Amino acid sequence: MAGSSGSELIIFIASILIAASVAGVITTEVYFATDSFRESVTNIDKQIRGDITIINDPSMIPEENGTIEIYVKNSGASTLPEDPQYTNVMLDGVHIEDVDLAVLNSDTWRPGDTAKLEVGVDEGQFESGDDIKVLVYVESLKDEITGRIA
Repeated sequence: MAGSSGSELIIFIASILIAASVAGVITTEVYFATDSFRESVTNIDKQIRGDITIINDPSMIPEENGTIEIYVKNSGASTLPEDPQYTNVMLDGVHIEDVDLAVLNSDTWRPGDTAKLEVGVDEGQFESGDDIKVLVYVESLKDEITGRIA
């Protein structure tokens, strides 16, 4: 009998250790799942609250000396970053690296404010009267227009 109580104690301690290990793994996994869910909700909230609108006249997209001017309005409910590194521009399906962004009449890009994007292109790449498709991405927000170079 004495031998059986010792082996039962060892089995009991082993089962406690296994249960604690399983509980630790489950707790860790629940933490990571919760953190991932929280991050997803934050991104969805930004997408719902944010919106941009290209407000150029499609029949007259200004181009002068290799610079195309695109006016983008923050039509959402959240402030957008005025740093050009968060802004991507595509012209006729080509990603343009040379983009300067300036918020008009403000120092931050608040809801209702308009930003002027100066997009550098090769001299002569676009001629007056050329049709052009413009896509602007700010963070995860997107707008596009098809217009004509003035």
